Amino acid sequence: MTPDPADFESDEFPRLERRVDLALKQLPAPAAPPALLRNVMRAVERPAAPEWPIALKIGLSAIGAAIVVVALFVWPLALDYARTVWYSPAAALLRGAVSTVRPMVPAGLMYVTAMCVVAAGAASMLKHVALGGATRS
Repeated sequence: MTPDPADFESDEFPRLERRVDLALKQLPAPAAPPALLRNVMRAVERPAAPEWPIALKIGLSAIGAAIVVVALFVWPLALDYARTVWYSPAAALLRGAVSTVRPMVPAGLMYVTAMCVVAAGAASMLKHVALGGATRS
C-alpha cells in the first residue's frame, strides 16, 4: 500500500509529524544488553598477541628465499639427471611439462612476491591504523 502524495501536502501531516517526533523523543534510549559492556571491556583488557621479534621475521624470510633459490638451482640438475639416467615415458612427460611451464615460472614468482608485499603492507596498515597502533605513544 503506497501513500497518496496528496496526504503529505495536507495541513494535518505537519502536525502529525510533530506529534510523532515528540512522542519518539520522549521514549527512553534503548539500553545495550548487559553482556555487551562486559564482553567489550574483556576484549579491551586482554593482552595483545605477542609480536614476533624482527630478527625472527628476517630469518624466516631469508630461509624462505633460500628454499626458493635452491629449488631453482636444483630443479635443472634434477631434470638433467632424469634426462640422462632415467629413460621412461614418465620422464618424457615430465620434460614436456617442464618445457611448457618453464616460461611462466619467472612471472609466477614475481606475482607471488608482489602479492606477499601487498599483503604485508595491508597487514601493517591494518595494525597501525584500524587497530589503533598509530595512536599509542
